[in-house]
Amino acid sequence: MKSKRQFDYTQAIDGCKLAIIGYFKKLIVADSIAAYISKVYENPAMYTGFSFVIAAVLFSVQIYCDFSGYTDIAIGSAKLLGVEFGNNFKTPYFSTSIKEFWSRWHISLSTWFRDYVYIPLGGNRVGKIRHKLNLMLVFLISGLWHGADWSFVIWGALHGGAQVIESVLGLSGKYQKQFIKIIRIGIIFTFCTVAWIFFAAKNVSDAVYIISNSFVGVSNPILYVKRGMVEVGINQQGLSRLIASLSVLFVYDLHLNCKPKIHDKSGYHQMVSALFYFILILAIIFFSGKGVAAEFVYFQF
Repeated sequence: MKSKRQFDYTQAIDGCKLAIIGYFKKLIVADSIAAYISKVYENPAMYTGFSFVIAAVLFSVQIYCDFSGYTDIAIGSAKLLGVEFGNNFKTPYFSTSIKEFWSRWHISLSTWFRDYVYIPLGGNRVGKIRHKLNLMLVFLISGLWHGADWSFVIWGALHGGAQVIESVLGLSGKYQKQFIKIIRIGIIFTFCTVAWIFFAAKNVSDAVYIISNSFVGVSNPILYVKRGMVEVGINQQGLSRLIASLSVLFVYDLHLNCKPKIHDKSGYHQMVSALFYFILILAIIFFSGKGVAAEFVYFQF
């Protein structure tokens, strides 16, 4: 952390932008989909098939937007006061491996576990078997940190096991071909989404029920999708709003993910940027509060 005594207008503008995107993530995205998710996870026995797929994917979006949203608000507000904090999220769903995912997700906590658990255990400066055991222990402890429940332990074990497999098979390297990157991103997002089910479900039994019944009726794809949308309660208006908000989020994160390759500081770029944030402000003013006013998910931890 570093502070600047002299007011920096550039830093202040960056802080405003970060706070705006944080409010957008929380109020427009996370809160608007909370109702769809909670109804399924509260009573999964009443749902089946595509309803579970919708709830699982939307929870992946919700927990990311909810958590990164409030850290964006905090970091952006601090910038306005001349205080600068490190980023806590770096487009984690664009990761091509679980190892990379954890270098982009909740960076402050990941760093803490690395410095105070992983390294004291010996890190990777031990034998191969001990190294794999260290990875598993770190993620099992991380699961227990979130809650003393088997569902969190399984969630941690899944991520730890995935890192062990990646380490053994050498799957955590960089990929040069774009289509391989896209496939890997899809695989990692799917894995994280399945793992999040154990995180979101009330218990292990509910999580297993959701996973095992997610593809009931898939033999009739059109009916499968329609039934799921109706059960969850997504109508045409809700679907349009969902697509619009997720598209904005995707474009924003894609831009951040490509930012090292983009150095356009032209007037046109600045104008487009200003228009983008102005639209976000209007969206927050006119559309926030239309969903479920939910507390921040991570406040329970």
